Amino acid sequence: MEPEQLKRVVEAALLASSNPLTIPQLLTLFAEQEQERWSSWRATAKAAASS
Repeated sequence: MEPEQLKRVVEAALLASSNPLTIPQLLTLFAEQEQERWSSWRATAKAAASS
C-alpha cells in the first residue's frame, strides 16, 4: 500500500471510531503482509528510541 493510501485509511478509521485506536487495532485493518511490514517498522523504531 502506498503511503498516501495508508494515511487515508488510518485517518478514516480514527475519524469513524468512537474511541481512540491503538496501533494493534489499526493493524487489523490491513492484510497480513502489511501488518508484518508495520510491525517490523515499529520494532525498529522502538529499538532506535531506546538507544
